[in-house]
Amino acid sequence: MPPLPGPRLTRGQELVYRGWFNEETSKRGAKKNRLYHAVNRILVSETSPTGSSVALFVTTELQETNLTNQNHPDRRGVHLQLGRVDLKGRISLDSGASLPISQQSPPEIEAGCFIELPADKTGSATAWTVTEPNGPHQWRLAGTETVDGQLCLKLLGNQQSKDWDHPGADRAAWRQQDTVWLSPQTGIAIRYERVIERRDPSSGDSSQRSTASFNLESSLVYPGQLFRDRQAEINLFHQYSQLADACFRQPTIDSPRRLGALASKIAYHCDTQPPTPYRPALRALQNRLELAARGDLPPIPSGQEILPVVSTVAGPTAPDFVAADLTTGASIRLQLLHGRPVLLLFYNPRSASAADSLRFAQSISQTTSVHVLGLSVVNEVETVLKQRGDLDLTFPLGIGADLRSVFGVDATPRIILIDKNGSIRCTFEGWGSETPSLVRDELDRLGHREDKGAK
Repeated sequence: MPPLPGPRLTRGQELVYRGWFNEETSKRGAKKNRLYHAVNRILVSETSPTGSSVALFVTTELQETNLTNQNHPDRRGVHLQLGRVDLKGRISLDSGASLPISQQSPPEIEAGCFIELPADKTGSATAWTVTEPNGPHQWRLAGTETVDGQLCLKLLGNQQSKDWDHPGADRAAWRQQDTVWLSPQTGIAIRYERVIERRDPSSGDSSQRSTASFNLESSLVYPGQLFRDRQAEINLFHQYSQLADACFRQPTIDSPRRLGALASKIAYHCDTQPPTPYRPALRALQNRLELAARGDLPPIPSGQEILPVVSTVAGPTAPDFVAADLTTGASIRLQLLHGRPVLLLFYNPRSASAADSLRFAQSISQTTSVHVLGLSVVNEVETVLKQRGDLDLTFPLGIGADLRSVFGVDATPRIILIDKNGSIRCTFEGWGSETPSLVRDELDRLGHREDKGAK
């Protein structure tokens, strides 16, 4: 059997994978599927004796007939990151962020085509373990198989939570299984598949199953201007993203104007330069900056480190805090709400999405036993109270500007679901027609969405 090859990449090479992501959830005997078509592009910007610098660009499109607006923002996802792949296939992001695979939605960065191979210099190992943030990832060589007319090495991977084989009563469990068909000539994946199963506490059956499958469509090396055009748009996206982040982290009274100016520069580039496949990333950034200039994405308070909340099955314990109810003046402490799920809604009262997200939170407060708490990300008590009266809200509202860095809130609205034990179960960023059903589905999985009137 041939040795395991690391990826052999060339400057200007672009790998294009096309595939799909399917999420199947089961609740009370009913099943629901959500299918996404996806394109995964990897452009090699530089190579060196130790590895390659790459741009990772993923676009996803939800395939559902009930989304009548084909341009609705919930329908499409666009994500671009810069990273590096070493000679053994280990990938890392320039931002320093980890690459955990989402278990509840299409991944923002699809790196399943790169497999970290064993450190054995002879490449003769047939089983090895890779250390990852989610835990050890076990791999083995399962022989050879022909894919699209090419003889490939078939690799099988398995990663799971410690309680997958022994379900517990208080924690959900998960398992990820991978199959990768690797070209022995190039060390590049010709096809890769991934199945993630999630099991609710004290359950022997999977409550959620997500499947991803990608095939290599092309592997071309772009010469001259074709490569430079692609690289220019990627570099422009990276440069303007960093400038925008600086405005978010150290806001001034001039920040809205600066963010609007960045959006205008992107618009000018897009209107005057030939498009590349990476143009959607620039347009998405332009849209985000325009929203930020209008107040929908308020800047992070300066001098505070962002601690992003990661959605995982066995999520981190939510940080405790005390907030004052702006109506009654009573103190609300998160730790004292344990025993029932909590829905935290971080919102900007001046945002166009504020009214819809607050009405939805009101419906959750009225029809379930979930604790609901609205937290304004701007310190405008009069605006919050006026909006409360206009919408006839009855759940507590407070000021959450000081909590934004603690909960990683860099966009609004942001909904954070906390289970009855105080662990973060899921987060939802942004607002669209699908948001209410997604939140309600997650509340169903928490098993605590019973109607108050049924008691």
